[in-house]
This record gives sequence, C-alpha cells and structure tokens, in this order.
Amino acid sequence: VAALGGAAWFLQPLWRPLLGAAPAPALAETRPAPAPEPARSLMPAPALPGVAGPVVLVPPATRVTNGATATITRLHVSPAGEAPGGEDWLGAAQITPGNAVLVRAPPGRGCLFDLRAVYVDGATEDRPGTDLCAVSELRFEGGKTASAAPRR
Repeated sequence: VAALGGAAWFLQPLWRPLLGAAPAPALAETRPAPAPEPARSLMPAPALPGVAGPVVLVPPATRVTNGATATITRLHVSPAGEAPGGEDWLGAAQITPGNAVLVRAPPGRGCLFDLRAVYVDGATEDRPGTDLCAVSELRFEGGKTASAAPRR
C-alpha cells in the first residue's frame, strides 16, 4: 500500500491532467528584490516612442520627522510666499514624537512651499521656502524656530 501511495504521489503531475483536474500549484519561485528606483528629475522628459500623451513625473517624497517632545497635530502647507496656514496635509493623522510621515509635492504645483507644524499645545514652527523636491528629510524640533500661540 505504501508503494502504491508513493507511486501515486510521484506520478500525480502526470495523471491529474488526464483526469481533467487542475494542475497542482507550482511552488513559489524566489525572485531577487527589485532594484531601488532611481531618483526622478522634475525636468520635462523627452517624448517616448510608443507612448501617447505627456509623461507626468512625480516629485520625490520628503520625510517629515517630529524631533520635538510634543505631538504635531497639523502640517499646514501652502505655496511659497502665500499666506501661512494653507491646507493641512496630515488630515486626521498626527506625528507623535520620534515618528515621521512622507509628504510629496503635488505634480504640477512646483516644489517651493511654506510649511507650518502646529503642535498639540498650540505652538507653531514655520519652515518658509522649503524645496520639497530637493530635501529628502525635514525635521521639526519644536523649539528652535517655534513661536508659541497666544494663550487665552
């Protein structure tokens, strides 16, 4: 019986298709890890043969790290030179001390932005004229350039 079981197991790939059964799933093959993506330029790309339409390049991501002791509750971002307090890129998220988020300049809106981190205690820290396409990491420290919000 053991010999018949062993033969059936060994010959299974041959007789399964004859009986109309689906072939046995192949073992997962191991593939090498993909190569890291090269840095992208924001310069217009030349037209690519066989590709219809414009090529949209995505700006690189910037890591925003909270190096302060207070939680960042809002990250207001506006184009450089506009009034501070633009749209909040964190939404319902927060950046707790020691943690970080990735932000990316929206395609077609340039790279220079004014950033304002708002901490849980109301203090703010501004980073005017930040080039999000050239900076890979931006660290908010909470007190170096922070200005406290007026207390009521």
